[in-house]
Amino acid sequence: MIAIARIKAEAIAVVRSALERRGSWRDALKQRAAKEFLWIVLGQVVATAGGFVGFRLLSEHLTTAIWGQVLVWQTVALLINKVIVGGLAAAALRFAGVAYREGQLKDLLGTVFSMMVIAVLGLLLVLLALVATDWLPILRSEWRLLVLVVILAIINGLCGIADAVQSSLRHRAVVAFHQSMAQCSRFAFAIVAVLVAGPDSTIVFVGFVVGAALILLSEVCFGMRLVALQQRELPPRAAGLPGWRGPVLRYAWPFGAWGILNWLQSSTERWSIEANIGAESLGIYGAASQLSTQPITMLWGAILQLLSPIIFRVVDVDRDYRRANRMVAVAAAAIMGVGLLSGLVVATLGKYVVFLFVGPRFHGITHYWPALFCIAGLAGTGQVLSVHLMARRKSDRLIIPRVATSATGVAALLVLVPRWGIDGAIVAAGLSALVSVGTNLAMILNHDDSRADPLRA
Repeated sequence: MIAIARIKAEAIAVVRSALERRGSWRDALKQRAAKEFLWIVLGQVVATAGGFVGFRLLSEHLTTAIWGQVLVWQTVALLINKVIVGGLAAAALRFAGVAYREGQLKDLLGTVFSMMVIAVLGLLLVLLALVATDWLPILRSEWRLLVLVVILAIINGLCGIADAVQSSLRHRAVVAFHQSMAQCSRFAFAIVAVLVAGPDSTIVFVGFVVGAALILLSEVCFGMRLVALQQRELPPRAAGLPGWRGPVLRYAWPFGAWGILNWLQSSTERWSIEANIGAESLGIYGAASQLSTQPITMLWGAILQLLSPIIFRVVDVDRDYRRANRMVAVAAAAIMGVGLLSGLVVATLGKYVVFLFVGPRFHGITHYWPALFCIAGLAGTGQVLSVHLMARRKSDRLIIPRVATSATGVAALLVLVPRWGIDGAIVAAGLSALVSVGTNLAMILNHDDSRADPLRA
């Protein structure tokens, strides 16, 4: 009896110790998540504030027409970022954590950057052909501006991939620093360039390029340090493991496929407004859209930066699909609620605070703010829902939502902008956001977690 009692007491002690360790582990996990979220929020808040302040100061020296021209030329940069960089950055975010644990981070980075170089060179050949054949005369007459825009897109793309790698490894402070400084530096140098050389769209892009180049230099320094650290802590284990080109290409190509339509939607919005009602109206609409989407984008960007690596690990390591589903559902509901609430707030207070965010020439944006805030919330909800399938390595199933969203937006813009002007562009954006949420939900409901892919499938 004494022996049985002793065994029972020891068993109770073991169970109690295990529970205590489990509790301390959960507490440590919560503390780490809270600390990471604070870094993410800090980076997003500083970036958004830098964008607001920077645009406020820049708008004092630009006309709405010049800003409209900047928005039109940014569509060239969007082409590179949407079609090429978006998929590679998503692949870097998805696989960097796995590559680090396997001692193959350097190989993954080499694969991603080599694929980006090949894709950019292909796109440059297309642009050169367009210039040489004079198919688009404006490209030849404004070749200096075209060069600046392409350089800016490449630099921003490299920075985006670097941030994706750091986010995947949960180096939140590094990402927060670069994201916040990126917005501040590009507007700061643009303002200096305009003050020195005068208000012109080419001069604005000169400032953007200089500011982005400084951020890229910092990204390279942090990236080289990260690879060196990984090689010291975890020696390479490449033997017997497949290369990264196949997994990266399979994961990234759907992003490039729907990126074409996404770019077409964004570009059609700007081109149609400029063609139908002029660059000045585009400048007004662009300012209203930027200032309404940035806060919501900051929020869902912060949530995705925090949750994506955690959700990926929950699916890859723990195989806890229900927990991953709950995290996605809560985040999506939060984004939608914030968007709707923000729309109500700016409908009430917008006309009283507009002078804080833009110069006098742009005060007409308050008419469009409430609807654009609500639409930004819907669009962010669709983005968050897409993480469900990204975590299952089912990025190809996101093609349907992305294609449907972009196709709806393009068709609505072509029909509504000539009739209703800026109001038509806003209605088109709302329809596109609703389709994004609806199709993403449909894909999620039709997905079977019992058939999830293996890690390197």
